[in-house]
Amino acid sequence: MAWSLPVVAACTLVLGSSRSPWPGTLSGQGHPWQVDLATATGSELRLLPGIGRSRSRAIMEARSACGGCSLVDQLDQVPGIGPVTAARLVESGLLLRP
Repeated sequence: MAWSLPVVAACTLVLGSSRSPWPGTLSGQGHPWQVDLATATGSELRLLPGIGRSRSRAIMEARSACGGCSLVDQLDQVPGIGPVTAARLVESGLLLRP
């Protein structure tokens, strides 16, 4: 099961899909990859489930407006990302905490 997330990420890059399915839990083992909102590129942000081109652009704009902060705790304040999506991303463990 630990190999499934890198496979999803690789397929997303290769196939050009802007959406990834929400990952399942990995039995407390942690995720094999995480995204750092403070430094991630648009392509890296689009690997996150529920984040497409416009949301990744909004994250990068909010990040530059706040001086490069990580935005993990303020993700629900990014235009286009509601509290449900923000909570799912934070709870998924896919976001690197500073």
